[in-house]
Amino acid sequence: MKIIIQNKLILVMVIFLVSLGLLPATTMASTQKSQTLLTNIQNRTSNEIAQRLSSLRNLNSQVNGSTKLSSGDKSLLSTEIENEIDGLSALNMQISSDTTVAQASSDEATIFSSYRVYAVMTPKFQLLTISDNQLNNEAKLTNLSQTLESKIATAETAGKNVSSVSNQLSAMNSLISQATTISSTIQSSVSAALPSSWNTNHNLFGGDRAQLNQAYQDNVNSNKYNSMITSALKKLK
Repeated sequence: MKIIIQNKLILVMVIFLVSLGLLPATTMASTQKSQTLLTNIQNRTSNEIAQRLSSLRNLNSQVNGSTKLSSGDKSLLSTEIENEIDGLSALNMQISSDTTVAQASSDEATIFSSYRVYAVMTPKFQLLTISDNQLNNEAKLTNLSQTLESKIATAETAGKNVSSVSNQLSAMNSLISQATTISSTIQSSVSAALPSSWNTNHNLFGGDRAQLNQAYQDNVNSNKYNSMITSALKKLK
């Protein structure tokens, strides 16, 4: 409503000046066209920004309610999302006060160049949730491995043949190491990604999900080794 009133006032002023003969009639036609374009841009951007603000607020609620994100990544995401909300809100006010099509068009472009809500912030939350959760699981698997190693050493001291379980533990450790490397590498790269990063790399998170799926499968197989080793050790007693 503020945009419409502001643009109508400008148009009324032009009409008044034309009626006084202070401006040519062609100026009024040109001004009407410009004001229509300006109003269209302002209405369009208002809707675009409103949609993004709604998505960001919903995303922030998911971040704050997550039990899988690390405290560090939860704080990082929440801060970045709040900054996006503040920036878009300020941009919306700027566009609504723009008085020329050129200004409004230029400001509209920043919605897509500076605020990558869908291309960066949403997948960033999803990928950090997965990688943080898997890093937590990999830490638990590492502790399990250390416990198994101790039990194998005890069995070996007791004169038991532990060659088979030792080989299985070695394979388990290899999988844990591989999964941890994948999860930590992706967590590090994703956490450093900014909305503006997408401008120079449209494949910003390319392959990350596939790699995390591989790490997940490594963890599944590590758990299988844990079960096999635990069962074998019981039989050695």
